[in-house]
Amino acid sequence: MQEGRDSAARRVVDEAVAAPAGFPAGSLPHEYAVAAIPARFALERGRWAEAARLAVRPAPEWPAAEAITHFARAIGAAQSSDTALARREIVALAQIESTLSGGPQAYWAGQVAIQRLAARAWLEVATGDTAEAILHAGQAADHEDGTQKHPVTPGPVLPARELEGDLLLLVGKPAAAAQAYGATLALSPNRARSLFGLARAAELTGDMATARAKYQEFLTLMAKADGGRPEIAIAHRAVASAKR
Repeated sequence: MQEGRDSAARRVVDEAVAAPAGFPAGSLPHEYAVAAIPARFALERGRWAEAARLAVRPAPEWPAAEAITHFARAIGAAQSSDTALARREIVALAQIESTLSGGPQAYWAGQVAIQRLAARAWLEVATGDTAEAILHAGQAADHEDGTQKHPVTPGPVLPARELEGDLLLLVGKPAAAAQAYGATLALSPNRARSLFGLARAAELTGDMATARAKYQEFLTLMAKADGGRPEIAIAHRAVASAKR
């Protein structure tokens, strides 16, 4: 996904969706993977309508796996201006968070809380409440920064700090967005979305040297891309323009 090799990523998604119930059934690695793989595939590519339509796979022993899909659906719905669906998905996240709180899966309650706050921020953007959106996006990112990663997972489906950068860029705060993307890249080098976001934020603040450098890093990362991501064309135009 980080190299834009979307055809290969699609094959992994198809394999995950078609995987039999065994692994064994109900295990955390299995339930996490079959929820996270299709969610990542939609969200990393910015396919918001696709994310909003993801099917929730029941995981009664690991409700946090279900929360991954509710989170993806909430972000996708908010980005697609389907505020009614986004609200329903945030309610579902709150219910899972409450179920997990205080029990043996309390760690996962904290992860769901981060997802709920991040999704709430995007719903607030969609409904015009920019101040609350910025507040909750920052809270989600701060909470995630202070939480140790679980050994089973490769990391959040989308980093909360990266989502904060996206939100800040959307509401016209590119300097703050650049800081958020930079912080994400410090923890997760070569994240494609953050490289592109940082390039765009730098361009909007007039820091053309950083913009060109980050666009070029993004294009180098995407050298084998095959999914037709629009960000690639934007980066090519920006780099070509800088050479004139």
